[in-house]
Amino acid sequence: MEEKVGELWHRLITRMAQTRHPEAAVRLNEIHTTVGILFRALGGDGGLQVETAHASEHGARRSLLHRIAGDSKRVELAWRDENSLHLPAVIDYFSSTSLNRDLYIWLAALAVGEHQEEEPWFSKNQRLTAETLARYPGLRARYLRLVEAHLEQRIHPDRRLVAETAQEVAIRQALIEPGSVERLPQAKRPPQPVPLWLHPFPPIVAADKANDTEDPGAAGRGDIKDLEEEERRQGERAEKL
Repeated sequence: MEEKVGELWHRLITRMAQTRHPEAAVRLNEIHTTVGILFRALGGDGGLQVETAHASEHGARRSLLHRIAGDSKRVELAWRDENSLHLPAVIDYFSSTSLNRDLYIWLAALAVGEHQEEEPWFSKNQRLTAETLARYPGLRARYLRLVEAHLEQRIHPDRRLVAETAQEVAIRQALIEPGSVERLPQAKRPPQPVPLWLHPFPPIVAADKANDTEDPGAAGRGDIKDLEEEERRQGERAEKL
């Protein structure tokens, strides 16, 4: 009886903590071809493959309901390396299917200008966003709709700890007017993930190690171990962001 009550309680909390919209989800395998064509049409490397991005721990503060439910620790963010454009397997951030589809389009366009430069995540994504909007002005309306919808989902600065308020204000300003904020204020924890931006710590090392392995079977096993190790390191780095 107690076990059944516990299961019902967990389901209730999980449902209450749900911030995704599976009914409006768009999957990468549904839009894979379109994204690849768009990426190349906008000037992206024609040799790059579109691949699924692995989830990683973000280290940001979670809501009380999320902590009780034990979820929302990991997130799939877009990133690019020399061989592939990595995008989330599923995008269901928004209640609108068209917005979730637009996010795939936006991330592909944003990644065109990414060349693995050594640059802080906060300033790089502002620069890439500003350059993308300047190069492809037709994307501006789509981008503004995504920003408006995303800002409604973010925890408002007034509901954050004082130490995290300045950081959230800076991110919001950077999304609204990319290039207007020079640096991200420091806080004890990393900021809430920004799905409109590229990954702050892309697991490029893990992918490179897998490619360097000669034995195909060992490569598969090594890839899993490398990804797990890289995710652990990401969590440690995220705490220091």
